[in-house]
Amino acid sequence: MALAAAVLAGGGCWLLGGDVVIRLSEAQVQTALDLRFPVAKTYLGRISLAYHDPEVRLEEGSDRIRIGMSLTLSLGSGDDPTAYSGRARLITGIGYDPDSALVLLEQPVLDSLSLGQLSVAYVEQASELARRLALDRLERIPVYDLREEGVGRRAARMVLKDVTVKDGELLITLGR
Repeated sequence: MALAAAVLAGGGCWLLGGDVVIRLSEAQVQTALDLRFPVAKTYLGRISLAYHDPEVRLEEGSDRIRIGMSLTLSLGSGDDPTAYSGRARLITGIGYDPDSALVLLEQPVLDSLSLGQLSVAYVEQASELARRLALDRLERIPVYDLREEGVGRRAARMVLKDVTVKDGELLITLGR
């Protein structure tokens, strides 16, 4: 397909035939996530879990985003809860919401979790809470807004056709 008319205002979004191709660098996805972190939730009034300091990685040929991040688990309430620090890695897909013209994270999956000093007896429960937090707080986080490119109305009639990482960029193709 030949490249159609022009790059829309702000770059990153190209018209390709009847499709819209969005090109996002790792740094652009990182910036979008930095605006949304930290994410946290308290369970049962005594267990707090927070993800912070996300680190985005795009892998060539993949249709997924890897996000490494710091994790803090606090047990207990009051002035002196017991806190554990660690790392988590999520793998997430990319979706598109035509009503809002937003490209979003979707279907986050906890790939790994490390909470160094946490007793082995509690690791499975911590993993379950980390999975829940990912679904509760990271599902549908926007990474790109087509309304900023001036194609919001046109994009409202489009569907997600393809997502892939090529040459270090996340390529998202929308079409009819």
